[in-house]
Amino acid sequence: MGCLFSSKAALQLISAPLIARVVDGWGLIPLCIGLGIECVSTLVFAMSSSYWVWLGARSLQGIASASILSSGFLHIQQLYHRNDEELGRAMGTVTTGIITGVIVGPPIGGILFEIDSALPFWTVAAIILVCTTGAVTYTVRYPSPPMKAELENKSTAGKVYIPNPDPNPDPNPDSNPDPNPDPKPDLNNCKTLIVADINLTTLN
Repeated sequence: MGCLFSSKAALQLISAPLIARVVDGWGLIPLCIGLGIECVSTLVFAMSSSYWVWLGARSLQGIASASILSSGFLHIQQLYHRNDEELGRAMGTVTTGIITGVIVGPPIGGILFEIDSALPFWTVAAIILVCTTGAVTYTVRYPSPPMKAELENKSTAGKVYIPNPDPNPDPNPDSNPDPNPDPKPDLNNCKTLIVADINLTTLN
């Protein structure tokens, strides 16, 4: 039983850093996939009595949890990036919801288990299915992260463009002033020096 319970945490610990490296450009898609995996793996517990099948399903739940948490928290950070107070409240609300589920879930599951051993899993799977439907609907309506365009502008604003040296400099630059000087440097002939990494997501 110890291996069964710890397999979720172990897989979540291993997969979370890997998922976090690629989740930036995918919006809420990892969250939807994670919810789908959670729903299917929960149903496996209700329909199977094999320990090894349970172990595999429990391990998949660890990967699903890493996807849900990484994608969900990133999306909240993108929505409330301009207001630290609002961001703090949103993060606190989500964290409170997670803790509440951890505290309230076992007693409710125990009561349902007394009625039928498979009932807790069917109930949780139904709840996850509703959450998955809502997440997919939201993702279809808002297919891209809301901050991506603004972050791209900030990424450009956070760079300093240093023009390449002129191979044939004018010894008397003031003698022939340009009547129509271009206030903007030609970015095609510039070297870019990053002086501040202000990207919040991977912009490709």
